[in-house]
Parts: sequence; C-alpha cells; structure tokens
Amino acid sequence: MVADDSDTRGPTQALTIIWQRKALIGAVIAGTTTLAVVALQLIDPHYTAEALIALNTRTSASEQLLTTKLNVAPPPLTTVMVSTEINILESRALAGQVVDALALDRDPEFNIRLKPSILPPVLAGAWHNLKATLKGENDDQKDDTTLAVDAVLRALKVRNDADSFVIRLAFDSTDPKKAALIANAFTDLYIRGQREGKLADMQLATDWITKQIAQLQADLVKETGAAVQLRQKYKISPVDLRDKGVLASQQLVTLTGELALVERERADAESALAQARKVMSSGGATNSLTFVEDSPFLQEMRREEAKILGRMAELSVGYREDSPAMAALRGQLASMRGQIDREVGQQVERIANKAAQARAREDVLKSRIDRITGRATQSDEAMTEIEQREKVIQAKNLMLESFLTRYAELTNRAEVQEPDARVASRATVPAKPSYPKPFLFLGVAFAGSTALSITLAFLLERFRTGFRSTRQVRETLDLATLGILPDTGKVTPRVQPGDYLVDRPESVYAEAVRSAQIAIMNAREGKRKATLITSSVPGEGKTAFAVSLGRSLALAEKKVLLVDCDLRRPAVARQLGAYEVPGLADYLRQQASLEEIIRHDARSGLDFVASGGRTTEPQRLLEDNATTGLFAAFLDRYDVVLVDTPPTMVAFDAALLADMCDFALYVVEWDKTPKRAVEAGIDHLRSFDIQVGGVVLTKVDLERQRQYSDYVDFCFRSSEYYGN
Repeated sequence: MVADDSDTRGPTQALTIIWQRKALIGAVIAGTTTLAVVALQLIDPHYTAEALIALNTRTSASEQLLTTKLNVAPPPLTTVMVSTEINILESRALAGQVVDALALDRDPEFNIRLKPSILPPVLAGAWHNLKATLKGENDDQKDDTTLAVDAVLRALKVRNDADSFVIRLAFDSTDPKKAALIANAFTDLYIRGQREGKLADMQLATDWITKQIAQLQADLVKETGAAVQLRQKYKISPVDLRDKGVLASQQLVTLTGELALVERERADAESALAQARKVMSSGGATNSLTFVEDSPFLQEMRREEAKILGRMAELSVGYREDSPAMAALRGQLASMRGQIDREVGQQVERIANKAAQARAREDVLKSRIDRITGRATQSDEAMTEIEQREKVIQAKNLMLESFLTRYAELTNRAEVQEPDARVASRATVPAKPSYPKPFLFLGVAFAGSTALSITLAFLLERFRTGFRSTRQVRETLDLATLGILPDTGKVTPRVQPGDYLVDRPESVYAEAVRSAQIAIMNAREGKRKATLITSSVPGEGKTAFAVSLGRSLALAEKKVLLVDCDLRRPAVARQLGAYEVPGLADYLRQQASLEEIIRHDARSGLDFVASGGRTTEPQRLLEDNATTGLFAAFLDRYDVVLVDTPPTMVAFDAALLADMCDFALYVVEWDKTPKRAVEAGIDHLRSFDIQVGGVVLTKVDLERQRQYSDYVDFCFRSSEYYGN
C-alpha cells in the first residue's frame, strides 16, 4: 500500500512540532528557570535611592529685593545648561568629594582590594589578570581613592526628563541606607559647591570693585586739585564756570535788542528831522509833517487857525478887506501862525536832540557788545579746559557712585546668596531592591527560555537530514513508500519485532507489516526472481523487517524462504532464535547440504537459511556459480524468496546478487538515515540494473509522524481495531 503524501502546513504543523519537542522545551524551560532561581539566591540584591534636583528658573525673592534693576528676568534655561549640570554631577571631582566625605575608599563595596574573594588565591589572581587584560588597564596601578571613585561613578545614574528642568540622581548599592546616604551626599555637595562657587565669584567681583573704587577716588582727588588750580590761574569762580556763556549770551541778547531799538529810534528821528528841514527850507506847508499830526497842541492850533479862516471867509461877504473886523481877524491869524511856527521849530529841535541821543546810545551799546564779546573770546580756552576737567570729574563721580551702589548690592547679596539649584526631593531609604526583581527576572528567564527552546526545536526540525514523510521520499527518490512500520522498541524493547508480530497479530505493527506486504506483493507482480532487502547503513531495522515480512507472508500461507546473505554481520538466525550454522556459507564451501541449511520457523511456518559460519571472503562465495544454482533451487521450491543483504554504503555484496534478484526493497530508518546516503545507495543498486521497487520506512514514531503525512493521521488511529 502506498501512503498518502500530503504534508500538513501552517500553524498546525508548528504546534505539532512544539508538541513533539515538548520534552526538550520543558527541559530547557525548567533548567533555565532553575538556574534563574539559583541566581536569585546567589546575586546580592541592589537598592536604588533617587533624589531630585530642580534647577531654578526664576529670580528668588531676596535677589529681587537686592537687585538695582527692575523687571530683570534671569536668562532662560536650555537643554545645554541642563546637560552641563548633569556633567557636573557625573564629574570625578564631585565623586571624589563624596568618597572623601563618606570614607568610601575604606568600604569593601567600592574598594575591590578590601572585598574578600570566594575563589582560591591562584584562581583569584588569574581572574584578576584576565579582567585587567580585557579592560586594557591594571587596577593595581590605581590608589584606593581612584578605585572608589570609579566604583561610585559606575553606581551613579543621572538623567533628565526631556520636558523638565528636574534632574534625577539615582545611586545603586547593596545597602539601602548607604544608597540613600550617598545619593543625598551627592546632592548636598553639589548644592554646596554651587553656593561656594557663587560666593567665590562674588568675592572676586567685590575685590575688583574695591580696587576700582580706590582708583576712582584717587583720580577724583587729582582731577579736583587740577580744576581748582585752573580756576585760580584764570580767576574763574565755580559760578562763572557754571554760568559760562549763559550770562554773556543773555547780555548780548539784551544789548542787541536794545541796540536794534535805538537804531530804529535814531533812524526815525533822522528821517523826521530831514523831512522837517526840507519842508521848512522850501517854505512849504508843515501840515504834511508826521510829528505835526502826532502833536495834539499843533492840531489844536491848526483847528483854531481854521476857525479864524472860516470867520474871515464869512466876513468877506459883508465887509471889506480893510474893515476893522477883517483886520482883527488877520491879526489873530498872523499871531496863530506865529505860534504854530514857533511850536514846529521847537518840535524840530526836539527831534534833532532825540536823533543825537539815539546816536549816542547806539555808540554806547555797540561798545558794550564789543567788550562782552572780546572778554568771552579771551577766556574761552581757560573755560574749555576747566569745563573738560569738570566733565571728567563728573564722569568719575558717576562711575564711583555706580561702583559704590554695586559694592553695597554685592555685600548684601553675599549674605543671602542662593544657588542656581535646589533639592526638590531628598533620597529616602528604598524598601525593595531594584535589582534583581524576582518576578521580572523569572519572567524574563521563563520567556527567554521558552523562546530559546522553541527556536531550538524548530532548528532541530529544520536541520533534520532524514526522511519524515512519504512525500519527501517521492520528491527526493522518485519512489513509492511501500510500508510504514511503527517502532516497537518503545513498547517492548526486549522483544524482537518479528516475535512481536507473531505474539500480537492484531497489533498496529502487525497490521503495518501486512499493509506493506500487500503493497510489496502488488509491486513485484510478474517478477520471477528473489526479492532483495537492503538499506544504506547498519541499524536501520533491515533484518527485523525482513524477518517480519517473511513471517507475515508465511502466516498468510505463502511458501516463503528468507536467506541471510549478510555474511559479515548475520542477524536472521539470531532474531528467529536459531543457530547460525549450518548456513549459506557452509553450503557454498560444500560443508553442508541443501536440506541441512534450510530450516523451519515453527511459530510462523517461515523457512530460512542462516548465513552460516563467518567468512573473510564473502564476495568470492557470492560470486561462485554455486550461488546461482542454489538460488535457482530456492525459486523452484518457494513462492517468495527474500534475501537479506548487507547495507549498500558498507559492503558491495548486494550488487553481487543482481543476477539472482529482480526486485529490491530499500529500508530507511525514519527521520534518521541521511537523505544523501539513501540516494547514493539506491543509485548504487540502479547502476547494476537492480529495480528498486519502493521504500519501507522503519522505526516510525507515529505520534510525531502525524505532522508529516495525512496517511498516518488516519491510519492505525482507532485503537479498538488493534490488540494494543
């Protein structure tokens, strides 16, 4: 019977592989978990204490009270600044301060020289040298403090969250109290270092400002003395210096204004005087003169003159020119005009005096202006030099005042100086160890061992070299699988498979042999010669199959003869519980007859020929013509002649029987015999024109083989059909 060759693929196959390798997987998981439990007991627990340091992002209240500038914010913190502070916390200098403060160089946890070794001295020295070689440095060249600093830095972890200005400082130690103590020591020394650093900077700034104040005071004394000497030299008072240009400018403005008024008055007076003299010299009327129009007295006299002229005009109508009335009026008119002329003369004289006075005042004002201008020009250099001195003194006074203010601010700030960071949370003594975490440690060990064991199972499955399914046989060898024989060694390790078949004819093994028997008989239909049974290497169950097949055929009332042609390692007689002699070799050496070498198996009715006595020349015996005649006699007597030969990869004997056998069965141990060995053996038989009718898989683990062939999934599954 040819088995169905379908392969089960996908998740079902994976689960089946895991189930088949469950012993390996369980052993790896159990072993790894046990090692993890042991490691937990051996590893010293480590405790981690964590302190929080917050970097200041705003000016403190005391600094705001002391600062001289309003609304001045500190520079914003950046990731670079935070990284700088982390580097300071991780520096060897700060770690050295912690080591000195807590005397950690005398602590065995941080000084390996003080730590007792669990190894013998020789092994401890070798281990020490190996570590020094791997590390590339020798700890023997370091002092205790350096070793302690290295150990402290290895146990220190400083980090910062991306969106925060809080620095997390964690320290790891085997002692929880020590972990908290060292973490707090780092934070305290860091904060103290910041405060001391700022105080040192302030002291430097204060010393520098003090020197600047002393220098400015000396410069002020020098500059003030020089300014006093200049004022004394040029007889310039501080008031003159203060009012320099202001008084002169005011005087010049006033005098210039007065001069303009005087010049205008002089011009007006001279113009009026010239006009009056011109009118008077020409005998013209004085009515057009400006001062006449402006004089109320002259205007009154002019009105009186007009009245007299009006009365004369009235009287001229009724009186003669020589009449006393007209004469009286003419006398009054002459008297009036005389007064007018005298008044005009007096006005002209006053205008002339006014013009002369204006000219005199103009000369005086010009003289004063020239004098003020000249005096200002004469003292300009002295005033400028003194002014420059005064400006220098003023600038130095301002600088001195600024330095004094800053000095007072620094002095006050030093008393309340605050660092740029603060302890947001001090480290507390941890209650539980941070390493190892039992559940996590065991969980990782369990998960890792599970993954490792499953991977190992799949790798073992992947790198198997044997045949595991009928499909692989067909694809690789282009042969049918004529039989699949279960492994009886797991059930009855001390019982030979042939005996098991006879003892339990309803067993799975017996049924498998009968199934293979049917397939073999169908495959060799029409064949007239013997059937050769061989394999690639020893131990594949070739002889056990030959005995089982022979007995099964005999029990089926077939005339069967089984011939053991493995003259090097005979096994047929042993499996049938008989002696090796007499046998085939004895007959070929003419030491026994045909009837003597053919023996009968009473339990099954199988006839067999043992190999006989051992020989050192099996090839010569098998090549003898007597062998051909012997097999012809066998074929005349029996329906089926089975020939058990040595493995093809071990001996050449099977090829010598090519003329006596026209059909070969190739036995392959399931999931063990390398495919290359099977291919080479079959090619070897084919090279001698021996027809290989098919393959028989032996020692098959039916439970494991289910994942490879649908045939076995259904074959031999119903236990009620079998005796076992």
